[in-house]
Amino acid sequence: ISKKFNLNDRTVLIYTKHILHPNRKVVIPIPKQAKTFSKYKAEIIGYLCAEGNDNDGITHYKEYDHRRNKTYDRIKNRKEINFSNMNTVIQDRFIFLMKKVYDCPSKPNKKGTIYIQRKKTIEDLRRHTFFGSKVWMVPSILFKKDSPVDWAYYFIRAFADGDGTVDLGKREVRFDSTNKNSFNHLHKLLRGLKIKCRYHIYPDRGRIAITDIERYNDLIGFLHPSKKKKLRGLLEPPK
Repeated sequence: ISKKFNLNDRTVLIYTKHILHPNRKVVIPIPKQAKTFSKYKAEIIGYLCAEGNDNDGITHYKEYDHRRNKTYDRIKNRKEINFSNMNTVIQDRFIFLMKKVYDCPSKPNKKGTIYIQRKKTIEDLRRHTFFGSKVWMVPSILFKKDSPVDWAYYFIRAFADGDGTVDLGKREVRFDSTNKNSFNHLHKLLRGLKIKCRYHIYPDRGRIAITDIERYNDLIGFLHPSKKKKLRGLLEPPK
């Protein structure tokens, strides 16, 4: 086209952006169902708060242009969120959620890491919080009076599947995190659900200990198989 009309290549690219091309990257918008908050989106964010990270960066590389027979230095700004969990049940759940909410297919690598790279999906998730062990926050929408209570249930269960443990000796469910400031909000969310728990601050981390395991199990529980099994073991009467 450039040669035929004696135009610059960049000019042709600018005026043909609306035309689909197999080699052109297209910004994929989020689907209709992702534009409103839901229990499934709360669950995605819960998983990412526990085991997700913002993974932005700048990549420098060289690109060869065969038309001009020249090599150019390129800079690419990478925006990315990753989620890591080795349990296949949790992987499958996260994959299901990303497909249901964002119509975004995903697949874990050998280390159990799933990468979210769609620009609009990342922007939508970051409207609610950032991700990383020291920067995540409980989405403020969960504290609104008119928010459905199951949003909080799904968020907490997903967070627990990642960062929760069951202490068989003390008969309690625990959350530990180095993000002590945000743990205050998680503690507030649990207390708002009338789940009895204690909040401890240590020099290197915060800890929430849930003592009312019966109510926790009834409202939230675990999806993670081994954690679910341990919690059920605590609730069963001794033989």
